[in-house]
Amino acid sequence: MNTARRLGQSPPKRLWRDVYDYVAKLVEIRFELTQSEDEEIARIARNEIEQGVSQLYGHVLPDQLVAIMEKLVEWNFDGKLSLDVRQLRSNIHWVEERFTENSRRSGEEKVQDKWAEALRRLAALRERFDNGDFVLRLKVATGNSFDLEWEESGQGRVYHYQKKLRALASEATLDPNLMTEDAWNAIKDSNAQQESSTLHPTHHRHPVSPIEPESLAQEQSFWQSPQNCRS
Repeated sequence: MNTARRLGQSPPKRLWRDVYDYVAKLVEIRFELTQSEDEEIARIARNEIEQGVSQLYGHVLPDQLVAIMEKLVEWNFDGKLSLDVRQLRSNIHWVEERFTENSRRSGEEKVQDKWAEALRRLAALRERFDNGDFVLRLKVATGNSFDLEWEESGQGRVYHYQKKLRALASEATLDPNLMTEDAWNAIKDSNAQQESSTLHPTHHRHPVSPIEPESLAQEQSFWQSPQNCRS
């Protein structure tokens, strides 16, 4: 009976950590390309980068994902990138919820300190938007970060974006100078998901979640990756 003869060495075994590091390195290269002197290359690298990076959930470690989001936010505020702040804030909100859920899963007790640090850093990012100037907070409120969150009140169900818009309207009532041209443009912006709610607070529509959960995120802890990624 003839058997096949193995040629060369067996392929090296890779760990999930190697895969995560590889993907994180690719993202680092994309960041560098956004600053390329070649305008076409820079344009391609910048195109929807805030949306593309959000899809990394499940493909990099939690601390790597937070570092990427921190860099996105920092470069946006520094002017290196001009990003959709609504999308950024929405992604922070979604990832923070997913990390909170994962940290409470059975078997995560040994890495609670890592989850806590990741959540602390995400909270710091969130506060940069929530404590920002009037126009920034108006842009966030007209996005879809809070669409699915609501609470009952004497007036019925009230969604969080409605509460934020009403609070901003109260601010503008007390200080009309807040409604600058930039503020009006934020309401009329094509990226504003809740622009009609500014005038009609009872209107609501449910958007699609900005990030789809990956099966990997549901099946194993990101923090523990000793197993081989090849069977």
